[in-house]
Amino acid sequence: ALSGAPTHFRSPNYDAWDRTLARHVHLSNNTLHTNLVDYWGVSGDPDFHTFVTSLNETIVTGLSRNATMALFINAYNALAMKMLIDHACRRGIFGRCLGPVSSITDIGVKAGGGASTVWLMTAGFIGGVPYSLQGIEDFLRNPAPWDEDPRLHACIVCASNSCPNIRREAFRPERLDAQMHDNFKAFVCNEAKGLRVDRESNTVTVS
Repeated sequence: ALSGAPTHFRSPNYDAWDRTLARHVHLSNNTLHTNLVDYWGVSGDPDFHTFVTSLNETIVTGLSRNATMALFINAYNALAMKMLIDHACRRGIFGRCLGPVSSITDIGVKAGGGASTVWLMTAGFIGGVPYSLQGIEDFLRNPAPWDEDPRLHACIVCASNSCPNIRREAFRPERLDAQMHDNFKAFVCNEAKGLRVDRESNTVTVS
């Protein structure tokens, strides 16, 4: 843990995550209207490391649906950032740094069609249990005993331009429904990312 940071948490430190997002996520002026992340700033922010530590030390059992969903959505977004921070160099076959990664899929072993093993690598810990990004997404898609919320796909962000915009605040259990609705609405209203209607050809393109 960083000097001066608390080392034991019973719940996620969403205040620290809020401060991280507010400092280092900003709307770009490109045609995608993307929220850009300053990864260098995130990597040196004690609040980010505090939040990641709190994920590991959080007590997961006995949480409500909203508390569970908020925990894993925030964890996915933070650990996707951490994956890029921890693996910032694109490595050659002998381990030499060839320069910065240009995509999260540059991490791990490349597979066919641009796929990568990055999704299966351990990204971090939640409640003391190691999780990959794929493992977190799999849980969120089937969060037994609850049903999947289709708005989820506008809330988890895999650190790519084509993804929904990362929210500039933590998802909170007490406001989760409104926050997920807001993210979903913003995503489908972004024609460059979410949904585009061509009335001349009567076609709808969905991400």
